Formats: sequence, structure tokens, C-alpha cells
Amino acid sequence: MNLIIVLLASLVFSYLANCIKLPLVVGQLVAGIVVGPALLNWVNPSTVLAFLTEIGLIILMFLAGLDSNLSLLKKYLKPATVVAVAGVLVPLLFFLYFGWQFHYSGQYTWLLAVLFSATSVSITAQVLSQYNRLDSVAGVTILGAAVVDDLLAVLMWTFYAAYFKLNGTSTSQPLWLQLMILLTTLILLVIFLWKIMPRLINLINPVDLPGFFGGFCLLLLLGLSYLGEQVGLSSAITAFLIGLFLAQSPLKKKIQDQIAPIGENFLIPVFFAGIGLNITLKGQLSQLLVIVLMTLIAILSKWLGAAAGAKIMKINRLDSAMIGTGMVSRGEMALVIANLALASNVLTAKSYATLSIVVLLTTIFTPIVLRWQLGLNGRANF
Repeated sequence: MNLIIVLLASLVFSYLANCIKLPLVVGQLVAGIVVGPALLNWVNPSTVLAFLTEIGLIILMFLAGLDSNLSLLKKYLKPATVVAVAGVLVPLLFFLYFGWQFHYSGQYTWLLAVLFSATSVSITAQVLSQYNRLDSVAGVTILGAAVVDDLLAVLMWTFYAAYFKLNGTSTSQPLWLQLMILLTTLILLVIFLWKIMPRLINLINPVDLPGFFGGFCLLLLLGLSYLGEQVGLSSAITAFLIGLFLAQSPLKKKIQDQIAPIGENFLIPVFFAGIGLNITLKGQLSQLLVIVLMTLIAILSKWLGAAAGAKIMKINRLDSAMIGTGMVSRGEMALVIANLALASNVLTAKSYATLSIVVLLTTIFTPIVLRWQLGLNGRANF
């Protein structure tokens, strides 16, 4: 019944969002807030819904990779790296100053800095995909920056956990060894995706059994995403890389036809609604000023940093502004860090809820403003 309510709400609010010229993802996010603990409280987060949202995220980023252009991404790798680094450093400094001004503890201040330096582009990828702009200059730069940003987020959390000796985090291994394992895994993954995966796909293709080809692709996608997570590489970025390399395959259309329907019609709406389900407003009225200030700082610092990085690389003004907007969303990456901090007793339930609301507000901001910028750019018909 919970799943029925979530899917129904996603359909209704997606339709309403489309009626008022907003991206569908905004409606799906609002659907989760409306039926979840924040408002009607018809649906509460559960293990099953959490599992489905995780699979939805993996398929979303896989399809974003399939729609991307590897050659263009390589061409814009340097700008993407500069955008990612600038987009991490500026929020880091802003939130360190914010924490100092509010007299927060060093541990909590650094957590804010690490958490809001992260970026999640699953929302951005969905908007760019909806309006066929994944292969634009802004699109490939954002997606490339997301890969670098994700590695930086993992690196910062690893440093943070090691320095503060958090409970529930692996501190038995030296930091340099953890980083070496992460980088080695990434290199091995790229080699596998480049050299071995295309041969496996071609080998399976002739098997004429219903669902066999699509099932094998799903198995490969979920298996590699799981292995990546075991060493700290997020499943979202792993899935994106898998899709990116499969986009070069002559079987791309067949893969897309097999995977896209289950994602677009079922799992991706559940993923976005699931973000809204995790929001609670209980006891947050007293934190209203903090929420407003954090949201403004989160939006401005990431936008300024990423846009400045794009301008440094001589990307035109409007594309730089779009890149800044596309990097603002914190989404699941920030929530993952918040959950780790909650499990390690760095956050209370109340402070976790406060940060979750700020993350959600940055997540909703991105698709609304990005759609407007796409319209200014004259690259999409609305």
C-alpha cells in the first residue's frame, strides 16, 4: 500500500508540475513531502522503500551515462575538474566561517563544511535528460565535475572520520591505504568497463531468451555498483561510468530499451519521492533562521564556486551560470554523509532533520532555476 501511495502521488504531482511548466522531478520530490511524515504522514520511510530508492538512483545515473558523450566528456575533463575543485573549496570556506560565527563545536562545524561541499547531480541529470541537454557544454561539464566532486567528498569524509575517530567508521587502516584502495578500484573499474564489458555484452547478445539480455545488463550494473560501494565509491558514480562506457556500444539502443522503462515508469519516481519521505518538520520552527541562512549559503557558495571555476576555464557566461546551478543540488550524497554522521552520534535527530530540510531545499532549487536558464539559452522548447 505504501508503494501504491508513493507511485500515485508521484504521478499526480508530476502532472501538476508539468501543468505549471516545472520539471517532473520537482513534482516527484513534492509528492514525497506531501504523503510523508512532513505533511500527511500516510507513508513512512521503510527498508523496502529505501532499497527501491537506491536501485532507482543507480538506474537513473546509468541512463544518464548512456545519454552522455564520452568524447565530449574527455574534451571537457579539465574544465570539469576545475569546476569540481572550486565548487568544493568555496562552500568549505563559507561553512567554516558560518560555524565559527554561530559558535558551533569544531566537529560540527567541519561536518557542515564537508557535507555542504558535496554535490549530487542525479536531479540535474534528470532535468538535462528531460530537455535533451546532457551532451551540451554545460551538461558534460556538470557530469564530469560530479565524478571528481564525488571522489573529493569521499576523500573529505575519510579525513573527517579518521581525524575525529568516529564510531562505526573504519579507522584500522591507514588513511593513505584507504585512498590507494579507492583509486586502484576506480582504475580497475575503468579498465574493466573499457576492455572487458563490451565483450561480455556482445557475448550475451545472441542468446534469444525473453528478458535474458536485459537481466544480464541489470546484473552487471547492480554487481559493479555494489563492489564500488564496498571501497567507498558511490553507486551513483559507478552506475554513471557503466552507462558512459556502454554508450559507445552498438547495442546502446537495445540496452536503453530494456532498462529505461522500468526506471522511468517505476524506480526513478520512487527515488525522488523517497528523498521527500525523509523530511520531517517536527521541532524545526525554532530552527527556521538557521535553515534559511544555511540554505542561502549552500546555494550561493556552490553556485559561486562552480560558476567561477567554469569562467576560469573560459566557458561563456550563461553556460557558467548553468554549471553553477547544476552543481547546487546536494541530494543523496549529502544525505549519505548526514546518515553516517547520525550513526556516529555526531548529529542528533533534530540536527539531522534540520540538515535534511536544507539539503531538500537545495535539491528543489536546482531543477526550477536550471529549467529557466535552459529557456534563456534557447536550447530547449517549452
